[in-house]
Order: sequence, then structure tokens, then C-alpha cells
Amino acid sequence: MLRRILKQFLYGSFYLIIFGAVGFGVYWGFLRAAPSCFDGVLNQNEEEIDCGGVCEDCALRRLVPLRVDPTQLFHAGEFGTTVFMQFRNSNNNYGASSFNYELNLYDTAGKVIFNQKEKSFIYPGEIKALVLPALAVKFEDILRSDVKISGTSWVKAGDFPRPEVIVKDVIFKTDGARAVVSGILVNKSPFLISKAIIGGIAVAKNGIYINASLTSVADTAAFSEKPFQIFIPVLASDIPNLDPALVRTFVEAIR
Repeated sequence: MLRRILKQFLYGSFYLIIFGAVGFGVYWGFLRAAPSCFDGVLNQNEEEIDCGGVCEDCALRRLVPLRVDPTQLFHAGEFGTTVFMQFRNSNNNYGASSFNYELNLYDTAGKVIFNQKEKSFIYPGEIKALVLPALAVKFEDILRSDVKISGTSWVKAGDFPRPEVIVKDVIFKTDGARAVVSGILVNKSPFLISKAIIGGIAVAKNGIYINASLTSVADTAAFSEKPFQIFIPVLASDIPNLDPALVRTFVEAIR
């Protein structure tokens, strides 16, 4: 009797192993999900779980989001406002070939009275200044502003090199109700700069920004120079307080 039970047990165990092996083989060969970059498993040739190798660069997980400093608003005539923004990319190994930003201006009731959506880019480690001149909204109607960033497309630094473009021989003068910033744009890069947007900021002796504007220069050939002028509207009462030594310029170079 005991031998019969033992024999049945052995046969049962044998068939159980066979059926288990067949079932496992069917699962492994036909039902198991293929390895992916979203399965929460360190497989394929990943460096960390679901990143590196055939998946996205693990460094993308550690990127610091783009930041924007508080906006500065300037009076631009009776019915206009100029906006100065400064974006910061603290990632030295990645730039953003494209990002979206949305500017909102609010009145005293908290209502959005102006909205503008734009696209831009920023190089690795760059602090990028942008000016939106003479927007069609009264300066006196604005209580506050904000800028929202979205849709950042990250690119490795090696695939997104920053053009070597500078300004030199900057001269600051006043002419009636405006300040004039002139100088030379220098393209030290070995390629054409199809468009250079040059911004200028008039600064008071106490370091406060008074107003800003910009100009553009087209088709600056490799290793060449071009002159530029920026006309910045200022109030007559501000002119005695301006400091030519503090004038600020910045360049957005587009290949």
C-alpha cells in the first residue's frame, strides 16, 4: 500500500514538473512582455533601471528644470510696456533646443490683461536674457506678472554647441528722450550667424534697470564683424541718473 502511494506521488510530481515546465516555456516564449524602458526592471543593456543603454540617458533624470527670474517691466510710451526676462539653465551638460514660455500680465483685480506665448532656446549653462519691447498694454494697468515654462526639449551639450559671439567697443549716449547703445558684433564662430538679436539695458547710477530694447543683425559671416545700434526710450528725468559704464548688452545668436 505504501509503495503504491509513493509510486502515485512520484508520478504526480513528475507530471507536475512536466506541465510546469511547459507552462513556463509558453509564458517565456509567447506571453511574457518584451523588455522595455518602462518595465521597472534592470535589463537590456541599461545602466540604471529603465535608463542608459538603449533607453534615455540617465543624466536626463537628474536635470535641473529651467528657471526664470522675476520679470522686470518698463514704461514704453503712453499705451505700452516693455518686459525684460532672464532664463537660467544650470545644467552644463545639456541645453534646450526648444522650450515654450508664456507671459501673463495681471491687473489689480488679478485678471489676466495680457497673454503672450513664445518659443526660445537656451545653451548649456547659459543665463539668457530676453526683451519683449513695447507690448500693447498700459504700464499703469499692470499689478504683477508671471512666466511659465513648458515643453523643454533637452539636447546634449556636444550636439548643441554655443556660438562664440560677443559685442565690443560699446558706446552709450543719450539723444533727447532716448538712449543710444552702439557697438560691434563679433562672430568668432566658424559658421554663419543668420540672425543675432542684440539687447541693451539702460542702467541708473544706483544699478536699477531703467529701460530696455533690442535690435537685430542679419547674416554675420564666420570670423567677421558688424556694427549695431540700439535705441532705448527713457524719460527726460532719468537721463541725468544714467550711468554709461553700467549699460548692459546681451546677444541671442541664431545659426
